[in-house]
Amino acid sequence: MMELFDCDDVGALKEYVGCKVDYDQEAGTMKLTQPVMIQSFKDEFELPEGNASNTPAIPGSVMSEGEIKNQVNDETQSTYCSGVGKLLHMMRWTRPEIMNAVRELSRFTGRALQSHVVAMYRVIKYCRSTPERGLLLNPLVKWDGSLEMLFEIKGYSDSDWAKDPDTRQSVSEWLEVKQLFLRELKESKLIDTNWIPGEEMTSNIYMKHLPGQSIDKHGSKFVGVNEYMQPSSE
Repeated sequence: MMELFDCDDVGALKEYVGCKVDYDQEAGTMKLTQPVMIQSFKDEFELPEGNASNTPAIPGSVMSEGEIKNQVNDETQSTYCSGVGKLLHMMRWTRPEIMNAVRELSRFTGRALQSHVVAMYRVIKYCRSTPERGLLLNPLVKWDGSLEMLFEIKGYSDSDWAKDPDTRQSVSEWLEVKQLFLRELKESKLIDTNWIPGEEMTSNIYMKHLPGQSIDKHGSKFVGVNEYMQPSSE
């Protein structure tokens, strides 16, 4: 690399796009966390008193629009947008288990109700109470350096038709492009797909508000081994 490009060797990667990078060379794993973002939740938001919930959102809940007269004022709306923006960054880089909750929140960045603000604080407090959780990259095999080496990539999709109470549309529409892409590959017989029943679908963690037991069960497949997960009673 140094021979091909004009660059400096500044050592091992410790931070990337606001994420702390912990690389275990012996185990071949890399864990991404966001301690600075977690701290900003405490510094920038007046979080409600009380213990944090052990799930990002109320299991099975779907938020809906309300009347204009019930919408929050401009100052609260600005705070709401700021909080949702931070959560969007966190869900993308280190906390996939909050993806469904944040997807719901992001629908109301222009017209939030007080119930939406309460739901946002629930997700923030959940993240604050689990700062050690993050995205653990743990490849099953190591790259041997050859261009011919094949990698196995696993993907998940889900169907949740007509769950949105306002539009009666699927809340999983964001997967449509990937589904079409996978369909083309399957029709070309380049890949094979398997169907897994609902309780075993780890994609549920992205698209449904799950009870605590499911967060623990499915979340461990995304955010690390069991010691990174807190036990739940919900």
